[in-house]
Amino acid sequence: MATYDQKINSSRNDGYGLATWWGDYNDVTVGANVAGFFRFESLPMAQGAVINSAYIEIYTAEYGATNAVTLTIRAIDEDNTALFPSSSGSTSDPWARARTTAGVGFNIAATRNVLVTSGDIKTVIQEIVDRGGWTGGNALAIVLENNGSAYQNDLFGYNSSTTKCMRLVIDYTSTSTYSKSIEASASIIKENTDYGLKITKPTYEVDTDTNPSHFIFDSSLGTLKYFTTGSVDLELVDVEYQGSDSIAINHNLGYIPYVEVYVQNYLDEWEPCPSVGSGASVFWQLTYAITTTQIIFYASVYGDFTETFSFTFKYFIFRNEITF
Repeated sequence: MATYDQKINSSRNDGYGLATWWGDYNDVTVGANVAGFFRFESLPMAQGAVINSAYIEIYTAEYGATNAVTLTIRAIDEDNTALFPSSSGSTSDPWARARTTAGVGFNIAATRNVLVTSGDIKTVIQEIVDRGGWTGGNALAIVLENNGSAYQNDLFGYNSSTTKCMRLVIDYTSTSTYSKSIEASASIIKENTDYGLKITKPTYEVDTDTNPSHFIFDSSLGTLKYFTTGSVDLELVDVEYQGSDSIAINHNLGYIPYVEVYVQNYLDEWEPCPSVGSGASVFWQLTYAITTTQIIFYASVYGDFTETFSFTFKYFIFRNEITF
């Protein structure tokens, strides 16, 4: 068994109606000449699920009409109940919408700010869930229609209290078929234009940029695959105050590949490159650049010293398999 437990969650989902008027105010009036309407969203039970029990509860309002009323609880007889009108005014909606045959009596005493709970309304819910067009995720609306009351009573609506407005609880047996799809904010594939993997340098837009120099890797048709690895040592000898140098290795792929580079720090641990570090009186920067034929490794040191520095770079190159 499973349970659906939900309060009204929007001002568009409750109000009261007459044959030619819709009232979307703070409170929901029920009783003589009017009906209260309450819409609940995203019910998860599948078509034909067994409704074991169901009930509603709501608080009588703090202000307004406070008379005992005799009501009947029904539902709007639709597969997926649409939102109610967005504002008060002259209209027959939702009054004119068809209602279920099933109905359950509901009496409210002349009270203020008191929680009232219905009896079991499973027959009302079952009639909706059994409709051929019902599916998990649809919306359902409860109707409190008058049953002979000469006066009216006001109930809390969503606009006056999000905690005291109507609550619907349904105990049911079925497998939930409702799910929500989530769209990713980034797009990798564009139908009929490109596909594969593109990786841009920081600040460039992968979807719109066409300058090859702005891409770390561009494989419009290919597959990114490990190619080779290696390491190089770059030594700055007898540096005084400031020095820099570079060393290059050839890959000869003919395009700018995707590359990962790591450097060995003073703890003999590998960390991603670019990298910066410092000692008591020295500061160093390590980075690299990629061309269509080479990877070039750079080292720069600054500080109050005269000595030799040695750095080890380890690289991994990935290639577009389909270009070979």
